[in-house]
Amino acid sequence: MKKTITLSIITFTLLTNIQNAICNDNNNSNTENGLWMLACLRSVDAEKNNRKISELQKYDAVYMEGQVRGAAAAGNNILFSIPDEYISIEQCLEIIKKYLADNPKKLNLGSAELIVEALKNAYPLSKAADTNTSN
Repeated sequence: MKKTITLSIITFTLLTNIQNAICNDNNNSNTENGLWMLACLRSVDAEKNNRKISELQKYDAVYMEGQVRGAAAAGNNILFSIPDEYISIEQCLEIIKKYLADNPKKLNLGSAELIVEALKNAYPLSKAADTNTSN
């Protein structure tokens, strides 16, 4: 079990670092940041309400949803503690949307970091769980 948790942490950290390295340009700005996420969330809402969006907007929205699903799966009970009952992707996206609205000064941060911060804020890891995972 500890090997699985450790491997999950290493994999998530590695993928996050790779994603951030790919997205950073010479000015150290991240193209997949909070502003990009807000645009993706608007695309998700538009599609949900049967409004037309471009193929690129669809791709970005699906890509961001994949990031959220991956972060939620890899980070649960390690970085945050999502309850055992089913949490839908829509609920996760609403949590992220609220976090971005409440923290506009963080919109320049990378999407992976913001997803984790939003989920940590909504579902903090308990002290007992934090102690158990560090053993």
